[in-house]
Amino acid sequence: MFAHYPDTVVFINIKGDILYANEAASMHFGYKPDEIKGNYRNFIQRTEKKKQKFHIEDVISRSSNLDTKCKHKNGKWVDVNATIFPYKNDQTIIGVYAIIRDITRQKKMDQKMAKLEKMLEVSQQSGGIGSWEYSLTTNEIIWSNQMYELFGLVKTTNNTLKIEDFIGLVHVDDRSQMVKAFSESAIRNGTKEVRYRIVLPDGMIRYVQERSSYFEDPQNKKKIIIGTTLDITDRIQAETVAKIHKEESTQLCLHLNVAMWTYEIAEKRFISYSDRIFNITGYDPNRFVSGEFDWADYVHKDDRDIYEKHKEVIEGGHSSEQQYRFIREDGKLIWLRDQMIPVLNEDRSIKKIVGVITDITENQMLQDQVENLAYFDRVTMLPNRSSLESAIDRFIDESSPAQPIFGLFQLEINRFTSIVETLGNRVCDDLLSQAAERLRALGHVNVFVSKYGEKSFILLNRDISSVEQSKEFAEQMLECFTNAFKIDEYELFSSATIGASTYPMDGETKEELLRNAQIALSRGKDGGQSFQIFTNNLNAAAYKAYTLEQDMRKALQDKEFEVYYQPRIDIKTNQIVGAEALIRWQHPLWGTVAPSEFIPIAEETGLIMELGDWVLHTVCRQIQQWKNERISIVPIAINVSPQRFLRSNFTGYILKTLASYNLKPSSIEIEITESSLITDIDSVLVILQDLRKAGIRIALDDFGTGYSSLTHLKDLPVDFLKIDQSFIQDIETDEKKAVITNSIIQICKQIDIEVVAEGVETTDQLDVLVHQKCRYIQGYLFCKPIPENEFKELMSFGFVQLQKTRIAPKRDEKRSFYRLIFPKPLIANMSIDQIKGKKTSMGGLRVVLEDLSAGGLRFSATLHLPVRDDVIISCKWTILNQTFTMLGRIVRSTEESTYYSYGVEFLPGQPENENLIKWINKATLLVRNEQPLINTPMIDSSIHQFLKEVKVSGT
Repeated sequence: MFAHYPDTVVFINIKGDILYANEAASMHFGYKPDEIKGNYRNFIQRTEKKKQKFHIEDVISRSSNLDTKCKHKNGKWVDVNATIFPYKNDQTIIGVYAIIRDITRQKKMDQKMAKLEKMLEVSQQSGGIGSWEYSLTTNEIIWSNQMYELFGLVKTTNNTLKIEDFIGLVHVDDRSQMVKAFSESAIRNGTKEVRYRIVLPDGMIRYVQERSSYFEDPQNKKKIIIGTTLDITDRIQAETVAKIHKEESTQLCLHLNVAMWTYEIAEKRFISYSDRIFNITGYDPNRFVSGEFDWADYVHKDDRDIYEKHKEVIEGGHSSEQQYRFIREDGKLIWLRDQMIPVLNEDRSIKKIVGVITDITENQMLQDQVENLAYFDRVTMLPNRSSLESAIDRFIDESSPAQPIFGLFQLEINRFTSIVETLGNRVCDDLLSQAAERLRALGHVNVFVSKYGEKSFILLNRDISSVEQSKEFAEQMLECFTNAFKIDEYELFSSATIGASTYPMDGETKEELLRNAQIALSRGKDGGQSFQIFTNNLNAAAYKAYTLEQDMRKALQDKEFEVYYQPRIDIKTNQIVGAEALIRWQHPLWGTVAPSEFIPIAEETGLIMELGDWVLHTVCRQIQQWKNERISIVPIAINVSPQRFLRSNFTGYILKTLASYNLKPSSIEIEITESSLITDIDSVLVILQDLRKAGIRIALDDFGTGYSSLTHLKDLPVDFLKIDQSFIQDIETDEKKAVITNSIIQICKQIDIEVVAEGVETTDQLDVLVHQKCRYIQGYLFCKPIPENEFKELMSFGFVQLQKTRIAPKRDEKRSFYRLIFPKPLIANMSIDQIKGKKTSMGGLRVVLEDLSAGGLRFSATLHLPVRDDVIISCKWTILNQTFTMLGRIVRSTEESTYYSYGVEFLPGQPENENLIKWINKATLLVRNEQPLINTPMIDSSIHQFLKEVKVSGT
């Protein structure tokens, strides 16, 4: 009866002796049938013998099932499940049959499933499962070692096959369904499961089950199908045996610890079932037998198509396995794995159907959790970046002549980093969740809402066909931030900025659309606008700001930052009495970048903390090096942002850092801005007092630009007050500025605070400050910010000389062309035409043109541009109503206090060159004769003032 049964079957008499074992005992435990005879305790683990004895005695009245261990012939213990039922002879129990199933693999799988992070490893660690990866780009497939074992092949050197080689190993009758599964995985972006036969090199046929999924890797631009292949030959053989079993095997099935049932076709009802049916479904088993229970009625409505197809396969005389949702008697929704096997008559008609039901709800929940982690944001539960990128691809693929356009809107919460630092991460998580709920309300069939990055959301909208519609939708998004967000005891008002791009005008790929929306967002923030649509006429300043934001995060890693030093001078002696540490960014494209260009970006992105720590350590390390070289050292002032200044135990951090470099507190000074004072004045005062007690002097920087008043100075524990350069500019001609600076200097003298004038550039400014008895100066008149090696050399002298005039750099050869110098600088337009040989599409930035020749020109701008041969600029200007546009390279630059001056050399062979010479000659004659240059736009103010207005307007 059990000779060919796939599991080990032994017969044990009432004395406990094994009298019979089937052939499977050799396959599973290594014993020949006659070797396993004897007392069962030699085969069953002794630690379990008491429990086993109880079951053997108790089985007289009922069947039993238990998990235990059996000894393999090699001496190892094997985890097994034993189903034990009595065997009667003339109504007298003469012993028991024990059906022993090796559950080692099941035990291991249960242990792995307990840990979510190990779920994806189960298939690899379980025996008989191979994995593979197929590249749709290269048409190559990579096999795991187990795949070679499954297919009976010797592993190749490079582990790579062509897809044709894979298909060639599949049984010829099953190749079409295998190829179809591959195709559907790629088209539907889903998971596909298929069974097919393979042919081994020796001609043996094996059955395998394959599970495959489509996957995209945006970073490496790979499109692949990944899958696993499981050898299910033993399962298929077991199913085949089940089909041909005699009616007596039904009794055996009823005692197995699985939910099984048998449906009789002729009677149209369930004729047998196991108790687990009730445990899984909650329904009274008698309803199954009575015929009143229609299983399909309780399958979830969205899964009934799956169930009907499941039945169709069975009705065709084939085995089938499906997963679907089922409604329990208590209303709870569960996931079932339903396996059906048809038992056929001799004429191949279906006699009955044997089924196995497994509750896989927990497994499905774990899979859902894994998918949520992969495709949804943890805080907002909105689709994440990975889901967004798939959605963009889908919107692009689904675009049609009837609906060819869609908009991409990136919304960023303003001052988010500041909110995190002030109120903490939990409050910000609540803010993001509430913002997500409001934005989610905008979603419908044509609008996709997603979370993007730390503080952004991106919405895709198909209902966009014009700029006006884009503006209307953006206004709806911004209205989500009109009302306060109620979080605990806070009523938090927050604003947002939106950048938008449109398919296909602003990009035909997701990368282009995302980049251009980000550019528009950056431009909107720079211009103080809440909404900005991407346009191709992005000017050089906006382009630079965008690239700096993109590159800043890796700049620290790539060691692109450098500390410059600007000395503080005692104007009575010209001695260096201190210096300010000023960070510079040596960008690979833009060259030296000033702090005013990247510090706001660092504050917005949260990198200001890391950047500030780097400056502190760099300055301390250099001071330590100067000490070792016996160079006379002056205190170095370090700027500290409000965010860093108010962080926990700031004073302790500073003192610990100084101690690590064996430096005294007096080696450095701390500079804070007025904005630090209004953040939390009480906390600020405590920190300032602690720093001064430790021996660190304090400077209040940029005084006059914030919220302090002169009457509050007496309460501030500061040693220096630095007058902002905006008050120093034009102080010799602006009486109001002179009165203000004089008041500051005189009041500070009364309360023992030293005053430093910043941004001093001319001797006229110096004369006013000397008359007002200001003792300390910092500015280009004495020394601009210089690298560490130059500053070290300057310190060795100990003083600097007054630079009364700017000396232009000497040139080795005379100019090749006569140069026209205008009575007043011209208003011109500059844009970047090429970068590293690649054309750009940028709008113009207004600049000041100071002189001109047939070979080049000189212009000034607030934007710091690189001196590089591979950066080509375009300059456009008008002289005497004639407009010229010339391409050239920047060959030199000079840093002024508030702007940069550039020398440009025109590219040779430009068509307008000859005409330009003619009009330069005409203008030169007019200038020499002191006649006006009509229809020639020139500035009416100073270069400094004009460029300041340009910077504010962003044009």
